[in-house]
Amino acid sequence: MFIEEKIIADCIDGKRSAQRLLYNKYANILFSICLRYANNKDEAEDILQEGFLKIFLNLKSYRNEGSFEGWLKKIIVNTAITYVRINVKTFSLENINDIPDEIEEDSGEYVIHPTQLFEILKLLPSQLRIVFNLYAIEDYTHKEISDLLEISESTSRTNLFRARKMLSKMITKYKLEKRYNNAL
Repeated sequence: MFIEEKIIADCIDGKRSAQRLLYNKYANILFSICLRYANNKDEAEDILQEGFLKIFLNLKSYRNEGSFEGWLKKIIVNTAITYVRINVKTFSLENINDIPDEIEEDSGEYVIHPTQLFEILKLLPSQLRIVFNLYAIEDYTHKEISDLLEISESTSRTNLFRARKMLSKMITKYKLEKRYNNAL
């Protein structure tokens, strides 16, 4: 029996030490997923804890088919989506209008660090951020997204289009601000 299979079996048997090992092994990876869907670190921690509860409660249903890590990630993504659905009262595209349509061409002088890009992604409205994350990062299809979010495939495509458009404008604006600040 592989070590991971032993840990899973011990977790199913309710052994706290095995649960701690499983948590310690995957918490950082899963927390990074939570951060992509949450509005802040506290929300991400809530999602992670709720996700691990679901993981421990459903370990018996894991069939050793495919990647165990992939199975864990799917539970975390579903938990995050449920969390956002419950905690986000309304969804509005108002802030799309706050970004000017015409922004000067980007000369590429300033490169955005991944952590800066992550912060820009957080500015997207929840629905757009979720669709973008599922499609661009988690590699879901529009069909899978529509099933998961209970929206049409065309709504999924539209939300992805809007997310990309907003991100492009926000990144360009961010680069322009950095260039301006660096010139001072």
